[in-house]
Amino acid sequence: TDSQWKSLGDAVTTQSKATITSCKTSCERFKTSLDRWTRHSADGTLSWRDRATLGVFRQGHIKSMSEQLQNCNIALTSQTQAAEEIKTMISTKEMAVNNAITATNDQSAEVGAQLEALTLAEPDESETEADQASATKQVARERKALGESRMLFEELLSVIQTAAANARAGQGTTVTFGSNNSGQQVGVNSGTISATFGGRE
Repeated sequence: TDSQWKSLGDAVTTQSKATITSCKTSCERFKTSLDRWTRHSADGTLSWRDRATLGVFRQGHIKSMSEQLQNCNIALTSQTQAAEEIKTMISTKEMAVNNAITATNDQSAEVGAQLEALTLAEPDESETEADQASATKQVARERKALGESRMLFEELLSVIQTAAANARAGQGTTVTFGSNNSGQQVGVNSGTISATFGGRE
């Protein structure tokens, strides 16, 4: 689906659609020829009259078409597998960022408690109020940095979740030609990719 292809980028999406379009055009032309070559056949069985007319050129046409379908199937299956792998990777990254946010929240709470303790503490004999102020400012800077890190993680998580939604929106690619199931048919079905050709007109 379009949403699943987005996870692979515009270039792959464009090329995948071009591959399907090329395959569909070839299949429609092949169906026209196949209907003509099998006009004496019915119920999916090739008659002896039609079989006798399948010479070298027609057999070569059929062989080439079969190979083209196989190549198309391989290309689109590879695209689908890549998208599935990206979905897995996105899920892993999403979990990692969520864990980082949790750790940052915990650390921020600890730093907040430390800052409060430093603010209320009395300086030792060897320390001055300037030392207390310096330490307090440093812990405050640390807390601020943690807040900025948390904001960054949240933005990153938002990006990952958007990518995950796009990747999870589709489970495969289906290419369908024709509108019914009658007559001679040729099909390819492997994994999540399928191609179906409709019956004679």
